[in-house]
Amino acid sequence: MFSSGHYGYQMSKENLRKAGWLAVMLIVPGGMILGAAVAAHRYRKKAPDKPSQE
Repeated sequence: MFSSGHYGYQMSKENLRKAGWLAVMLIVPGGMILGAAVAAHRYRKKAPDKPSQE
């Protein structure tokens, strides 16, 4: 993936693994929150309107 010649440094497998876990920890919760928001929006859209009580 990364070669030592192109960028002037070489990322070790340990650093790549840490970066991967960091990305997963940051992206997955955001995706879950976004998915929940979209699902809630769709659910509210499908739900019949409640009659207004006067």
